[in-house]
Parts: sequence; C-alpha cells; structure tokens
Amino acid sequence: TARGSAASPMAAAIIGHHCCRSCICEDSEMILVEPESVTGHFESSHRNLLQVLLCKTAQRRRVGLHLDQSDARTLRVVGVLEHGLVDDHNKSAPPSERVVAGSFIMDVNGCRGDVQAMLHLLKTSDTLVMSVAQAEEFEVTITKTGVPLGLDLGYPSGGRFLLVQRVNQGVVQSHNKAELWRGSRKLIHALDRIEAVNDWADEAEVLVEAIRKSSRVKLKVVRPLLPVANAAFLWSCSRAPKPPGGSTAQQGGATSA
Repeated sequence: TARGSAASPMAAAIIGHHCCRSCICEDSEMILVEPESVTGHFESSHRNLLQVLLCKTAQRRRVGLHLDQSDARTLRVVGVLEHGLVDDHNKSAPPSERVVAGSFIMDVNGCRGDVQAMLHLLKTSDTLVMSVAQAEEFEVTITKTGVPLGLDLGYPSGGRFLLVQRVNQGVVQSHNKAELWRGSRKLIHALDRIEAVNDWADEAEVLVEAIRKSSRVKLKVVRPLLPVANAAFLWSCSRAPKPPGGSTAQQGGATSA
C-alpha cells in the first residue's frame, strides 16, 4: 500500500535520530535509542581485570592513548601512541599485561560508567590506576521465525556499531536460553556491541538495515572479556554526570589522552 511521501519510522530513526530520544522501527523488532541519553555500566571484581599503574612526571605527562568513547560507558583503546606512559608500560610488561588496541578501559581510579569523568581523570590526575579488560569477540547466527528479535539497540552519532541496550522476549532471548543450557558464553547481553552483520562492517545505519531486511542474520558481537560469575550488567535510565570542571571531550567519538 502506498504511504505517500512520509518517511517510515525506520527512516526517521536513521535520518533523524539526532533529534529524538527513541524511535520504534516499523517491524517492531528493534527500538533505536540514543546511547547518550542513558547510563549503563559494568561492575566486576578487580582481580579479574588487568590493573595498570601510571605515574606522570614533569617530563612525561601524556598517557598516550587514542580512545573510542562512543558507548558512553567504557573507553575502548583504538591505538597506543609512541612516547607515552602506556607505551612505556607496554615495553616493560609481558604480552599478557600490555594495553593493546581493542582493549576496554573499565574504570580509572575507581570511576566507572561515565566516560567524561574517566577522561577528566586521565588528563588531570598525576597517578592513574586503570582497570583494563581484553576484548571478547564471537559470532552468532539468528534465524527469524516471525517472532520479534526482542532487541533494543542504540548507536552513537557517526558510530560503526550497534549497542545492545536491552534483550526482551523474542528470538534472541530464546537463543540465549539455548546457549546457557549448553554452557556457552555466546549469549547476547545488554551493553554488547554488534560490529558486523552478515560479515559486513559498516556505519550503524547500514547495520540496522541489514538486520531489518535479512531473514537470517550473522552478528559479530564484541564486549569486554569478563568472567560471567563476576560480572553484573547494571542499567539505569539517567544521564551520566559531567566531570568536575567539565570536559572538552566530545561524546560519541574518539579522543586522545
């Protein structure tokens, strides 16, 4: 049936998502919510994460990290810059204790769940203790059966991944129950990132369209590697507080520290 020139709810979610808090997709499988509008964070036992101690000196002040802050909750390492404190740490650390591209900084000096505050600490504190998790990646294939996927997804402006915000009743929840019964780690949780769909990595809007149009989707899921027994996924619908004195970092993009 013709709908005239009005944009569909999906088109509105893709084209106009900067100005709306949430948009429900036409097929009711996904709800797109701006990640900037909510706060979620991991709580985990520190003994299961790499603890990195950095001490700034008058001669060496730069931490030396290129960071992705797109999910507004963790800092993902895009690259380690030469002649910085992290580069110095890596040169003297065994391979298993190095901070590498793809790692997630879960907290800085005990501050977690608020990337603006974490960045503020990285830039202003003379002594830093970072809790770092390596990345866990896996693929799952989901076949649609006429039942909604049951995923609430969000994405930051210009992002190249989808952020799982909630898993509701649907195909993915059934997948999780089956994987849990098998003792598998390939469960899809809130705060997981979907970085590719059907072996295709692209901008978030393209990934949404691929999920919507395909009857069978293969998802590449990426998240911090945290032991299930010691990881709790906590969620609250409130804005993350700004760090004292403010921050010049732009949420939803990359920055250097």
